Amino acid sequence: MAGISPYDLSKQTKRFAAHYFIDPIWFAQRRGNKSERSARLLQNSRIVRRNIKA
Repeated sequence: MAGISPYDLSKQTKRFAAHYFIDPIWFAQRRGNKSERSARLLQNSRIVRRNIKA
């Protein structure tokens, strides 16, 4: 992990999380996994998003 500051790492993680919540389909495609598991992930992220909005 030399050369990577904790700040940069957290920035990357936030961007990754943002992509996951904003565009779960992008997330699934990036993982290249179109299985039931990723379909469940998409469903779960929609539920989570709905809860955040509510």
